[in-house]
Amino acid sequence: MKLYMSIKSVLFTISGICLSVLLLMGVSLYHQINDVSYYSDIIQYLARIGQDVLVRHTIAELLLDALILFTICRNSWRIYKQWFLTRKWRQYFSQRIHWEKTYLYNRKYRRWNTEIVIIRDPTFVAITMGLLQPKIILSTGALELLNQSEQRAVILHEVYHCQGKDTLKHFLIYLVEYGLMYIPVIKQLAEYYRARTEILADRFSIDQTGASSGLSSALLKVLRTQNNGQLAKVGINFTESAINYRIMQLLDLDNPVRIPVKVHWKPMVYSILVMLSILLVVTVNCTT
Repeated sequence: MKLYMSIKSVLFTISGICLSVLLLMGVSLYHQINDVSYYSDIIQYLARIGQDVLVRHTIAELLLDALILFTICRNSWRIYKQWFLTRKWRQYFSQRIHWEKTYLYNRKYRRWNTEIVIIRDPTFVAITMGLLQPKIILSTGALELLNQSEQRAVILHEVYHCQGKDTLKHFLIYLVEYGLMYIPVIKQLAEYYRARTEILADRFSIDQTGASSGLSSALLKVLRTQNNGQLAKVGINFTESAINYRIMQLLDLDNPVRIPVKVHWKPMVYSILVMLSILLVVTVNCTT
């Protein structure tokens, strides 16, 4: 089944699913904690809660507790991994900054109020990095590969991501997708969102440069090179996703590309059953 949704509708849907599940889990935890009288000794208090959960709760409630623990642990691991990779690549970039070119490119593109960092690296690197203060990372290899018009197109593509705080949005959506992997419909919505933001970034670049030739030739050149796949985990890479749709847009600028949300009935039914099961367990738990 193919649905056509706006990017705001997809964000609203993902947020709604996430908040609903987290709210139900929070209510379940709150109810279980309130079942046990508070003790000043924290260790004894936690032991009482554990005993209450194991002795007085049904198998369904225990399964829900396991699911909550699984979600917390999975998201905690993802946050730690993101922090570790970001720290690793920040150190790598900081040791290779080309200060002269960094100054020149920031001056050249100062009207966009977006920081650009040029690093000494022979491979192609063009990425938006940073959750709260995103910046554009370009390598000397990328500058050597692209001519002036292509560089401008790529930089403006990344400027769109920076101005829209897309790195933060992408990370939060991925966190929801990763943590709530037992609700597979989120993955399909997340894939649409990532593809749609790339299309919008390309459109912004084309509108600002006044032509698609620079972006087209840049994309073609980059697809022929080898990128470091690890960088996609810490930021938004120029060739991260939606290549087919991006090419379609470049071939026919007069007709906007419509990207369908590909929702298969099995993941949708499975997602609904999981959410209804959580709702049922929480409802029964809170009324008994």
